Amino acid sequence: MNNYSMLILFIECFCIGGGLGFLGGLLGIGGGIIAIPILTWLFQMDQQLAQGTVLIMIIPNLVMSVIHYRRRNDIRLKKIIPVCILSSIFSAISSTLAIHLDAKTLNLFFCAFILLLAFYYLYGVLKRGASRNYTLSESWLPVTGAVCGLMSGLFTVGGGMVIVPLLVALFSYSQTKAQGTALALVLPGAFTALISYSFAGHVAWSVGLPMAMGAIFTVASGVALAHRLPTRMLKMCFCMMLFFVALSA
Repeated sequence: MNNYSMLILFIECFCIGGGLGFLGGLLGIGGGIIAIPILTWLFQMDQQLAQGTVLIMIIPNLVMSVIHYRRRNDIRLKKIIPVCILSSIFSAISSTLAIHLDAKTLNLFFCAFILLLAFYYLYGVLKRGASRNYTLSESWLPVTGAVCGLMSGLFTVGGGMVIVPLLVALFSYSQTKAQGTALALVLPGAFTALISYSFAGHVAWSVGLPMAMGAIFTVASGVALAHRLPTRMLKMCFCMMLFFVALSA
């Protein structure tokens, strides 16, 4: 690849990362879940390579997003550190499994998982008028951390998708607080998964690094918009994003 082609690739990936960073900040997802179908389509990557490459962008995006969400919500990182440790352990286990799965099989599981989650979340949005009979104690958070780690390692991005609706439905978190907390929980698992994917050779650094650079510049704008939108509209945007990813992956 000559210098001109490398420059064009850098600009393309930088712009893609910028758009994904904005959406990641808006929806509290790190942007990776949208990036995977884009990379598989645009760069003809298989599922493992796309998932590993996305992790490069996700990690700085997550860090920036958590910082901005903490400024606007009561997110106590000390309380969730044990949850993050548990998440990392389960992420290491499931990422090892994902690396050895057939790429087509992994893609099928990914689509089915996201589609199921989309319908679950849509149901939660539509039944907003139903009363909640109970709220779980935060002592149950480690269980959600284990689920988050499993999904993060297996799909690299699935953990945040699971955690947000769980925190809203079971722990009575606001949508924005749930998004910010989910980002913090996913972060250690993302580090662990990136190490696993890197050793397996499933990372395209020339694509992931410029995407990460572009995302850093737009995360704050996405987070700011998330706090200006009505809660129901933000939830519906989150739900529509899930359907888009499931049907396009």
